[in-house]
Amino acid sequence: MMVCDGGLTAEGLAELAQSPAAARLEELSLRYTPMGSAMAPVLSRFPGLRRLNPQAVDVGDDVTDSPATRIAATDVNCVDNPRLGARGLAWLLRALPDLRSLQLPSMTRRRPPQG
Repeated sequence: MMVCDGGLTAEGLAELAQSPAAARLEELSLRYTPMGSAMAPVLSRFPGLRRLNPQAVDVGDDVTDSPATRIAATDVNCVDNPRLGARGLAWLLRALPDLRSLQLPSMTRRRPPQG
C-alpha cells in the first residue's frame, strides 16, 4: 500500500489498521504524509509488515513519548525526517527486532566556513 503526498494522519492510519487486510499487508509507504511521531506506535497493528517507508513523515525524537511496541518490518527507510535524532533512532531499533535494512536521515550538520 502506498500513500504519498496525502493527508493521511496517524488517526487515519489507526483506522486502516482495523481492517482485516492490515494483517496481510507486507509493504507500507507513507511518504510525505503529515503523520509525525504519533504514527510509530500504530505500526505494531500491521503484523505482516516487512517493508516500511515513512520517508518525510516528520517523525522525531518525540517518538520516545510512546512505548516501543514491536513493529514487524525488516526493511525501513527513514530518510527526510530531520527531527529524528539519536533518541528516536534508539526507540526505532528497540521497536524493530527483526530489522535487516535501515536507511537513515542525514545527521550531519553543515560546519561554518573556516577562516
